[in-house]
Amino acid sequence: MFSVDNTIVKKSDLVVFGILTFAFTFSIATYTFKRVWLSLTIAIAFSVAYCCIVLLARKRARFEKKEDFERNLLLSGKPRSNELIKSLYENAQEITPELLLLDDTLVLNAVKYGGIGEEDIASLYRKSLETKANKAIVYMRKIDKNALTLARSLPLKIDFFDLKKLYGKLKENNLLNYVEDAPKARPKLKDVLSGIKGVPPKYFLFTAIACALSSVFLPMKIYYLIVAAINAAFGIVVIIWNYKSQT
Repeated sequence: MFSVDNTIVKKSDLVVFGILTFAFTFSIATYTFKRVWLSLTIAIAFSVAYCCIVLLARKRARFEKKEDFERNLLLSGKPRSNELIKSLYENAQEITPELLLLDDTLVLNAVKYGGIGEEDIASLYRKSLETKANKAIVYMRKIDKNALTLARSLPLKIDFFDLKKLYGKLKENNLLNYVEDAPKARPKLKDVLSGIKGVPPKYFLFTAIACALSSVFLPMKIYYLIVAAINAAFGIVVIIWNYKSQT
């Protein structure tokens, strides 16, 4: 089963694809079985199956997007990032709200808008001496170049994880928030027709003629005739509309 993301697939695209699914299935079935009613039944069955798949997929919850996760996390501050990091290390001992100890590894929450500085690294190193830890994991947004140089010079092994890595670990452990698609304003029929009105009718008519001629020489004649009829109808509507607007 696939999930439908409205940021990638628009509702209008789903409708158009459904219509094309019906037309294509009907054409193939007609060409194969030579029976209109049987072909119509098969095409309707495929279209109903398509609609069911789309509806089921749209009901599935989606994880929060990475960009939204990073923005919301930084805006929420340390309480939220402490909570999320703690959920990844449930068996860890809490030294401070921002610092955990898991066996011989320190886990530091350094998530903030700014980068980690040398003092942050020095403070972490001092904590490692107190706790006898020989490894550390640091979650952060970015790190200062001098701080990174200092970290590499210390006997403490430090792994730096950015927000992308944190997002991936939370997603892997199913700890991310689920979000629902925000309701979007449906485009009015008038706006849709206005967009069609702006297309020169010659393009519709040219496509209609090309498809009609293709039906003579190529298989799946009904498919090409359906497409030709749709384009011819659009072309005639645009011509009439433009004529009325000028009178």
